Amino acid sequence: MRWLALALVLAATPALAAEPACPFPGQTPTLITQLFFGQSIRGTRLISHRSWERFVADTITPALPEGFTITDGYGQWQDPATKVIGREPTEVLLVAAPDSPALRARLASIVEAFRYRFDQRAVGIVTSTGCALF
Repeated sequence: MRWLALALVLAATPALAAEPACPFPGQTPTLITQLFFGQSIRGTRLISHRSWERFVADTITPALPEGFTITDGYGQWQDPATKVIGREPTEVLLVAAPDSPALRARLASIVEAFRYRFDQRAVGIVTSTGCALF
């Protein structure tokens, strides 16, 4: 009986069922994704600026024609197997767009294309939800 009462309370609580209101007029709920593209290849050489620009032009831009932002960064991470700390220049891709299966598929295709083209083990991915207006 207690479980039934709890279920009824949770079902009737609007805060659990509704998405949070956006703070500014015109904003809509948005998936915010940051992708971290390390620029060293197996620790031996860096991806050239020209190669990165080609990747942006032929892979990222067609997948995200609505827009994105790229910033330069510098990252550090620890290899889980060897515990060695690696440091490298990083390109950070920021995408804020309405969440959809199509958007997720396009982001996944960018990650896989980068890993394949530049012989990378991983691309860092951070996601959150928020509100946006462009």
